[in-house]
Amino acid sequence: MMENTKSKELVLSAAQMAVTSDVNLMTCDRIDAPTGGHGMLNMAIHTVCNVIAEEMLHGGDLTVKFANVRHLPMEDIMKKAIDSAKGACCDRTNAALPTSKMNSKISGFAAVSAIYRAMEEGTLCKVRGYDIPAGVGVGPNPFIAAVIGAAAILEIIHPDAEVPESEGTYGRAASAYMVGKSAAETAGLPMKLHVKVTWEEYDTAQLIGDLALILKDIGAPSVIGMMSFNEILACFKEQISPGFSASPVNAPLGHQGAYAVAAMKALLQENVDQRQIIKALVDERRSASLDPESALLCLNISARKAAELHNGPVTKLLIAAAEPARTRAIFERASFTYDQIKAGKTITEVVTELDNQRFHTVESQASMLFSAIQERM
Repeated sequence: MMENTKSKELVLSAAQMAVTSDVNLMTCDRIDAPTGGHGMLNMAIHTVCNVIAEEMLHGGDLTVKFANVRHLPMEDIMKKAIDSAKGACCDRTNAALPTSKMNSKISGFAAVSAIYRAMEEGTLCKVRGYDIPAGVGVGPNPFIAAVIGAAAILEIIHPDAEVPESEGTYGRAASAYMVGKSAAETAGLPMKLHVKVTWEEYDTAQLIGDLALILKDIGAPSVIGMMSFNEILACFKEQISPGFSASPVNAPLGHQGAYAVAAMKALLQENVDQRQIIKALVDERRSASLDPESALLCLNISARKAAELHNGPVTKLLIAAAEPARTRAIFERASFTYDQIKAGKTITEVVTELDNQRFHTVESQASMLFSAIQERM
């Protein structure tokens, strides 16, 4: 009996050492591709969050000041962040500062206006959206529509334009905020947004105005740039973004990004306790996922891959948070497989049973999540 136990321990130890020797062995997803900027830029989200956290934890300043100096401290941080993103194969066309001093370019409003006019007249394409039944295809996202709409308006209204006295004093209340406020109200968005894990509060109007300025100045962000943009915004509890790296459905590894942002924001709080952050992050991800174990493994694998490009406080925190789940998942599967093979089962039968177990987990979690939604209605 003791000999059999020792034999099993040796096999399990060897299996665990083998699967953890290379992060690629933990997934059948194409996890190397995002490190080269292919298909997604979520590795850059992690590395940039690492840079910002490193700089801010060492006394950095990201404040945009109207000062009589040649360079602001935030410019150095931005340069390091952009260099880190480029190291993860981002294209510089996706980068811009949130500033209103970029108005010497040709406005894209005329082209955008012509496209929307053709859409309204039904001449842009042969298929009319009005003829498509509700629920078919992908519907518009209110937050993204608000940001893009605000960006178009800021092509016309100068971001430094004066605002009515009822809305604040000049120099303090900017027109970009007013545009963001109007867009938020039109889209029916909540006045305040909250970051997952930390509950840090953001003014929706200010956020939309700032993001609209950035998109206006970029001019033509890439498709994967906008996909990454969506995943960054998935860090909010209100689920305003079409990004789904923080949703109940576990996103592909190339889409993981929301919790890198949430982890960065958590690390920048005052009197931070990493153990509390880890507990809050794990509890939050487990409670809102159809497959909690898989969700944590996704965080771990993505963070480990990003750490190959640029390790830092954020990737270290994510790895530490999800490491217990990874260790347990590997051990339990290896132990189950060993026992089943010893009992005469084939690999096909073992894998089928593991898939069935996961299927039942998803069923149970889906029932719990839908019940919670029903209770709130």
